[in-house]
Amino acid sequence: MRWQQSLLERLRTAPAVDAVRPYGSVLTPDELDRWSDLDVELDLVADVAARTLLGGEPWAWQSTLDDGVQHVRTVFEDGRRVDLATRGATL
Repeated sequence: MRWQQSLLERLRTAPAVDAVRPYGSVLTPDELDRWSDLDVELDLVADVAARTLLGGEPWAWQSTLDDGVQHVRTVFEDGRRVDLATRGATL
């Protein structure tokens, strides 16, 4: 299983997450490689730290808030990249 699929499963079982809607390359697992990012929309029920939710230390990130949707682009120390759109609470 690729890291993207493992992280997606982690998000689906996280207590702060109400709904998970993946999009992009994770929907075509045969085309994933270790350099593919994970694109996902989340409905959160509580604010949560990125390192707690995503299971790693962010190296760099960008966060914007637009019409109640937080967009977070995160790069981790190990090179993984995650693009999130969160609603309901913040990351």
